Amino acid sequence: MKKRILAILLAIALLSSVAGVVAYAADDFKVTETTSTTKDGVTTYTVKGIYCPSDNKCSKCKSFIVAGKEGTGTGGTEAEATDKAAANAKSAWDAAYTEHFNSCCRCAICAASFDNVNDYNAHMDEMHTVKFYCTFTDCPYNLGNNGGKLYFSTEEALIRHMEYAHPITINVKASTSVDYRSKVTVTAKASGVPGKYYLAIYEGNTLREKGTNSIVSYTPKDSNGNPLELKNDITLDVKVVDKNGIIQKDSNGNNLTERMVIRVNSGFFDKFIAFFRGLFGMLPTVEIGP
Repeated sequence: MKKRILAILLAIALLSSVAGVVAYAADDFKVTETTSTTKDGVTTYTVKGIYCPSDNKCSKCKSFIVAGKEGTGTGGTEAEATDKAAANAKSAWDAAYTEHFNSCCRCAICAASFDNVNDYNAHMDEMHTVKFYCTFTDCPYNLGNNGGKLYFSTEEALIRHMEYAHPITINVKASTSVDYRSKVTVTAKASGVPGKYYLAIYEGNTLREKGTNSIVSYTPKDSNGNPLELKNDITLDVKVVDKNGIIQKDSNGNNLTERMVIRVNSGFFDKFIAFFRGLFGMLPTVEIGP
C-alpha cells in the first residue's frame, strides 16, 4: 500500500514539474521586460517578450519572412509568466504565418493553389502565358504571396492597381542657372513606374537618354562626344515611355512628363570669367538633380 502511495506522489510531482512547459525552442522566445507587483503579500510577475523561430520563412515560397510577434503573460512566478508570454507570442506568430501560408502560391487568375513556388511558377508559365503582375516585391497588397509576385488577369487591372498602390511621381529640378560654358549632368528619378517602362530624357522630340524605370542621367555632348560647354539655355523633358518610345499617361489622361530648364548666365562678365577659366582648365562641372 505504501509503495502505491509513493508511486502516486512521484507521478504527481513529475506532472507538476512539466506543467508549465511550452512547446517552443529556448532561443525562439526572447524576454524584453519583466516586472512584478506585490499586494497583500502576494507577488504577481508580468513578462513581455518576442517569439520568432530561427526558421521563419514560408515553407512554400521560401522567401516571405514572418516577423517576430510580441506576447505578454502574468503568473505567480517569473517562470509561469514567461511561459504564458511565450505561448501568447507563439500563438500570434502562428496566426500570421498561417494567414500568409493559406494564400501563398495561389493563382490570382484561376484560384489554383500549389504546395511550392516552383509548381506555382510552372502553372503560370503553362496556363497564363500573358502575365500581368506588380513589379514591387514589397507591395503592401501582396504580403509576399506567390513568390513575390501579385498577378492580375488583365493589363488594365494591373494599371489600376499601380495607380492606387504605387502612384507614379517624377522628381526633377525644374529650373537651374549655371555659369557660362559649364558642363552639366542632369538626373531625374521616379517612383511607382512599372518595370517594363522607362524614364527617358528628350530635347524637343529628340531622345537624348533612356534610363531605367527609376532613374535616368544625361550629359549633353558636343560633336566629338565630349561634355558640351553650355553657352545657351536648354530645355529637357523627362518622360515615362514604353519600349517603343510611346509616352505613357496617368489615370486622368495626362502625359507622364516633367520639364527641366537650364539657364546659362551669359552676360559680358560671365563670358569674361569663363574665358579665363577655360585658359586654366577650370570650367565648372555641375550635377543637377532632384
